[in-house]
Amino acid sequence: CSITIPAQPYNWYPICSGEAVVVGSTSTAVHLEARLSNQLTGNLVGQGLGVAGNATQIISLGDGFGSLVNSTSGFGVVAANTATTIYINAVETAATSNSWSISNTAAWFTVKAMPTFAAT
Repeated sequence: CSITIPAQPYNWYPICSGEAVVVGSTSTAVHLEARLSNQLTGNLVGQGLGVAGNATQIISLGDGFGSLVNSTSGFGVVAANTATTIYINAVETAATSNSWSISNTAAWFTVKAMPTFAAT
């Protein structure tokens, strides 16, 4: 799924959270990830890790940046006056061909815009 955020008047970081119930097999390991602006290659701004061994599990997505976030890196920053989209993906990470699914009635996601602050 995706969440489109309208332009904000300041630079900001997306703070993502959510949960999903994954139903698969004991050999599936599904992760949740939130990506900024591009579904496959966007900056990783949220993640939730599933584990093999449980056919049904609740995976919690939390803010988790895939790189160092600081005042000069620019990683994960949405520029002022720019609309963007956060893509929520479910990714199978185990070496298995077993099927799995996520119910759209047993999942929720939210994004908060946290303003960036320059050091003084």
